Amino acid sequence: MSAYYYIAKMRVLATLVYRFEVFVSIGTNLMMMLATLFFWQTAFQVGSTGILNKPQMLAFTLVSVVLSSMFCMQCIQ
Repeated sequence: MSAYYYIAKMRVLATLVYRFEVFVSIGTNLMMMLATLFFWQTAFQVGSTGILNKPQMLAFTLVSVVLSSMFCMQCIQ
C-alpha cells in the first residue's frame, strides 16, 4: 500500500509545479462529476435500468470520474 501512496504523492507534487493547471483541472473534474451525477439522477427518475440501483450507479460514477482524473495521460505533458 505504501507504493500506491508514494506514486500518488509524486503525482500530486509533479502537477503542483503548474498550479494554475491544477486548479483548472480540479474545477473541470468537479464540473464533469456533477454533470455526470445529475445525468444519472435524471435517468433514474425517468426509469430504472434494472441492472444497477441508484446508489450503485452514483458510486460507480464517482469512482470512475475520480480514477479517470487520477490516471489521465493528458495531465502528464
